[in-house]
Amino acid sequence: VFGSSHHRKDSTDDTPALFVSAQWILPQLYWRPTTHDISNFRYYRYILLILLSILSIFFELLSLSSLIPLFGFLIDSNLFLEKLSIIFNQNLINTIEIFIKQDFTIFLLLLCGIILFTFIVKNLFLAITQYLKLKFLKNLQIDLSTKFYTNYLNSDYNFYIKRNSSDIVRNIDREIPNLIAYLNIV
Repeated sequence: VFGSSHHRKDSTDDTPALFVSAQWILPQLYWRPTTHDISNFRYYRYILLILLSILSIFFELLSLSSLIPLFGFLIDSNLFLEKLSIIFNQNLINTIEIFIKQDFTIFLLLLCGIILFTFIVKNLFLAITQYLKLKFLKNLQIDLSTKFYTNYLNSDYNFYIKRNSSDIVRNIDREIPNLIAYLNIV
């Protein structure tokens, strides 16, 4: 809690001095999550969404880079095996060569199946990430609208005389959804 009912005035400054009470300092030093501490919960949820977005980028790169071996194999299987021998050990390359010589179409189907599996996993992960992001933004919009509305309801009559009622309605009705739409793009 900042401030106090007792104000000290300096001779040069007419603004009241801020006093920091021990009731504000101690919770900052020893933070414990409570049911009233929604903003910290939202902060951790936001950090989780950032991490999921970074993982989404990784899955996008993995799925797109999995197409390169397929195209390399379709164009020239011998060149494909030479490039694989640089990355993997020779025993694995010999096994793949034997498998290709026995049945070319089965190996091609196996390679396509692996690529299809990576795309399915990536798309499921992206769908879950998008769901969590939209749920987070919806809850943020509800909380912000509720706080604005409660603040407007608790304002005194002079506040309403000084303000245009269309500005108040616009803040609740349009500005908060615009903010959420911007956050959805980011």
